[in-house]
Amino acid sequence: MTKADQSHERAFRERVKAKQLGPQVESMRAELGFSQVMLASRLGISFVSVSRWERGHLVPTGLHDATLRLLRDAILHSGGKKVARALDACSHDQAEVLRALVRLGGDR
Repeated sequence: MTKADQSHERAFRERVKAKQLGPQVESMRAELGFSQVMLASRLGISFVSVSRWERGHLVPTGLHDATLRLLRDAILHSGGKKVARALDACSHDQAEVLRALVRLGGDR
């Protein structure tokens, strides 16, 4: 496989991942009862990023990917309403949000 083929294959896998992730992000946001703007504010990101994730145009990476995984675990373990209340109580400091999500995610 040539380098160009490998690059195309990688790009294809990223597009597939983005399309699969979109409904998951939208579902988590709905479980919290948050708008895109509200979720973005709680996570310390732009609402445009949330919109792009939900539409499958962008895949979160690094800290954003880790935060979404923690959010998913917290919702599954503690329920959307409890997580939403915890996020509302945070000062929207990224470290505080992460600590709350880890705490609500339960034992792993």
